[in-house]
Amino acid sequence: MYLSWAVGFISGANMFDQSDARLTGSKYTPDSFLLWLKNYCTQKPLAVFVEAASKLREELAVNEGLKSR
Repeated sequence: MYLSWAVGFISGANMFDQSDARLTGSKYTPDSFLLWLKNYCTQKPLAVFVEAASKLREELAVNEGLKSR
């Protein structure tokens, strides 16, 4: 359920992004998303989940060369 929500969040954010980052996550695998989210939520158990999804999208964009840090 959380993975589906995060993928939907990233897709929605991409839809409104006018930069190259609108392609963020196109090379992802569900397992890599889930692993990243589990690690993030383990390290920051008090963070709201939307923060995790936002950080995941940001990190993906940087790793995919669509956005600089």
